[in-house]
Amino acid sequence: MTTENIQIHISETGARTVSKNIEGIGTSAKTASSAIEFLKGAMAGAFAAGALGALTKYANSWQSISTQIKLATKSQEEAAAVQEKLVSLAKRTGSDLESTVGLYTNIARAAGEMGKSQNELIKFTENMNKVLSYSNVSASDAKNALTQLGQALGGGTIRAQEFNSILSATPAVMQVVAKNITGVDGSIAKLREKMNAGQLSAKEFFEAFQKGGKDIDEAFSKTPNTIGNAISRLNTNLTEFIGKIAESSGILSAMANAIDFVSNNLTALSA
Repeated sequence: MTTENIQIHISETGARTVSKNIEGIGTSAKTASSAIEFLKGAMAGAFAAGALGALTKYANSWQSISTQIKLATKSQEEAAAVQEKLVSLAKRTGSDLESTVGLYTNIARAAGEMGKSQNELIKFTENMNKVLSYSNVSASDAKNALTQLGQALGGGTIRAQEFNSILSATPAVMQVVAKNITGVDGSIAKLREKMNAGQLSAKEFFEAFQKGGKDIDEAFSKTPNTIGNAISRLNTNLTEFIGKIAESSGILSAMANAIDFVSNNLTALSA
C-alpha cells in the first residue's frame, strides 16, 4: 500500500504541475500574442507615418523646384518647358534634382549679363552634372559645389571663396576651364592667378567650361552606372510622380489647411 500511495501521490502532483504548466503556457501565449499584435499595430502606425512623411517630402520638393523655376523664367509655359528639361537631364546624368534646379536658377539670374540663352544654360547644367558624375564626387560635395558655382556665376566675377570651394569639391571642373580658357595653358595655378587679379569673369568661366563639352561627353560615356546614380534617378522619378499627383489634386493645400485648423482650435478640440 505504501508503494501504491507514493505512486498515486506522485501522479497527482505531476498532474497538477503539468496542468499548471499548461495554464502558464496558455497565459504566456496570450501575452505573447497580445504583444505581437501590439507590435504589429505600432509598426503599421510607424510605417503609415513614415510613408506619409516621405510622400509629403517628395511633394514639397516638387512644389519648391516648381516655384524656383517660375521665379527664374518669364512665363508659365517657359517654366513648364524648363522644368521638364531639367527633370530629364537629372535622370540622364543620375544627379540630384534639387541641386540641378538650384544651379540652373542661380545662373539664370545672370543669363542676361552673360548674354546666354535658356538652352545654353540647360546645356551648361547638364555638362556640370556629367563632370560631377564621372569625377565620382559624393552627393554632399556635389551639392556644395553646385551651390558655390551657382553663386559664383550669379556674381559676375569668380571670387576666391567660390573658386576654392569648387576646386576642393570638384577639381575636374577647374581642369576643364583651365584647359579651355585663354592665357592659362591648362594650368589651375595660372587660373588662380587670373582669379586673384579679379580677371576671371563669370561669362569667361561659363564659355571656357562649355568649350570642353566634347571631352565631357566622352568621359561621361565611359562612366559606369553607380548605385548613387540609380538612387538619384529613383528619387527624381518619385519626386516627379508624387509631385504631379499632389499638384493636380491640391492635397498639399488641403493638408496645410487641416493642420492650420487643428493648430487654431486646440482649446476647442481638447474640451
